[in-house]
Amino acid sequence: MNRTANITFYAFLIFLMLPALGCGGKDPGIPIVDGDDDDDAYEFDFEVIPEYDVEWETLPESRCSGISHNNDVTVKAAEGGTVAYCLPGDALDGSSLLLDAGALSADARIIITGAQDFEFAEGVTGAGPAIRIGASALNGSEPVLLKKASSLTLPLYKGLLASDSSLSLQLYYNIDGKTGVLTFGQSAVDGDMDSEADEEMLWEENVRYLIDANNELFSLPVRSFGIYQVAMPESGARRK
Repeated sequence: MNRTANITFYAFLIFLMLPALGCGGKDPGIPIVDGDDDDDAYEFDFEVIPEYDVEWETLPESRCSGISHNNDVTVKAAEGGTVAYCLPGDALDGSSLLLDAGALSADARIIITGAQDFEFAEGVTGAGPAIRIGASALNGSEPVLLKKASSLTLPLYKGLLASDSSLSLQLYYNIDGKTGVLTFGQSAVDGDMDSEADEEMLWEENVRYLIDANNELFSLPVRSFGIYQVAMPESGARRK
């Protein structure tokens, strides 16, 4: 028997032995069909994927009402605009300055930032964060001034008002290094203030402030850029 005949013979033997070796076309994941629907068998490989419980985190809402974050922006004196710090969860969230047309002495870049707490009088504590309202002129080196009273809104610490907004509040301010305190009665200024600072601030008599109890915000008119912080007696005394 020549070499070619030997190879053919052994190949034929291997073919005959394939069923005995378990290689009769049976591959994992491939159905074995013998032509009889009742006896057909199928083999499949399945990967079991575990289930996970997903807890969705509720994002905080901004304390700004009806306005969007608009900070460190250019405001044209002839047009005015609103500068607002509206970042949910941030300590400064809710701060804003509303500038009417003609309120600025010149076009300026306006920014709201945080500042260091004031050194309060004995028995007084902060009722909200210290807020710096800054302005830088776009052209020239002349300082930018407020020519009109503009509404400043400051955030109070959350939960401070609870269900009662009649806290005895004060306003600490620092304008060009001059500091003072406004003490409010029912709705008007009723306290001693630094006379030099008052002349620059041009506080109107009977300055009235507003409280947004839902968003826990404090608003009043101001006439100068500077640092402002709402304060209250440590005892949380209520107005009578």
